[in-house]
Amino acid sequence: MGPVWRPLPEDLPLPARLLTERLRTLKDAHGLSLADLAAATHYSRASWERWLNGKRLISRPALLGFAEAVGVAGAPLLELLDQAALAPRGGPPPEAEQAPEAEQTPEPEQLEEPEQLEPRQPDEPNQPDEPDQPEVAVAGRRRWSRRVVAAVLSGCLVLAGVGALVAFQGRSGAGDGSRAGAGATASAQGRALSALLQGAADNRQVAVAAVMDVEQCQNLQQAAADLNQLARVRGGLVQQLSRLPTDRLPQQQALLSALVQGWQASQRSDQDYARWAQASVASCARGHRPAGSSWKVDGDEASAVATAAKQRAAAQWDVVAAAQGLAPITPDQL
Repeated sequence: MGPVWRPLPEDLPLPARLLTERLRTLKDAHGLSLADLAAATHYSRASWERWLNGKRLISRPALLGFAEAVGVAGAPLLELLDQAALAPRGGPPPEAEQAPEAEQTPEPEQLEEPEQLEPRQPDEPNQPDEPDQPEVAVAGRRRWSRRVVAAVLSGCLVLAGVGALVAFQGRSGAGDGSRAGAGATASAQGRALSALLQGAADNRQVAVAAVMDVEQCQNLQQAAADLNQLARVRGGLVQQLSRLPTDRLPQQQALLSALVQGWQASQRSDQDYARWAQASVASCARGHRPAGSSWKVDGDEASAVATAAKQRAAAQWDVVAAAQGLAPITPDQL
């Protein structure tokens, strides 16, 4: 069971918020504890507690160590860190964080712990509870997790776009990033597109959870909000894709066509399901049954179109990935 994070400070600048949310997501996805991060990066648990709670901006060496520990490219994260540094909230600069031997006692743990957990004993102030496995109710955790993931989706999309642009410009030699991709190699274009595709992989669990909530007549307003947010994310993916040079990739027209068709159909499906959630408020209140709405039928049809298109896109991408040593992707991840 994953941790339940406390909300980040309201005064945290947007780039720092997106970076921190991405670090939390990656940490949770890899099942890492604060002790694991401390061992992998040689920065203490206290530093990681502050960085992952948005109390201080992470240092560049620690961020590179984190990227290596979770096996992701460091360039997109560094790009977002540079943006965050331009809008500081105040406090000590990130370089002030020291290695473990110079760290002080960490502040209270970052997770909201349920009342049944044993409280920390007063004679052990330097031994914070391990925050990665809190015992929380399943239903409450699932609702919170979906809200967290939905809030992170836009940040993930920004990171994916930044990563794609960095990957392209860093290898193509075309500093203007033009759509024609003059001087770009097939390898550079493949890496840029891979970064964008990997950034799309967080969406499905939010959509599935939202539709399930509508079917069960619960959290209807939240489900509608999540689905509308997803629809905006899908539209953003199409826009990001249109700005990437892909002319050197094999069968790129078929790949791009399938990706665009899949994401646009998912966008329509999300919008239809969101309208279905809103239309179900009254019927759920009367008979605890969702509305028998045409929006549900339209959403199912658009979802089927999206699935077929994503299956074609995944097959096309796997050809490119195999030729260039890049990560394959499944239709569900798209």
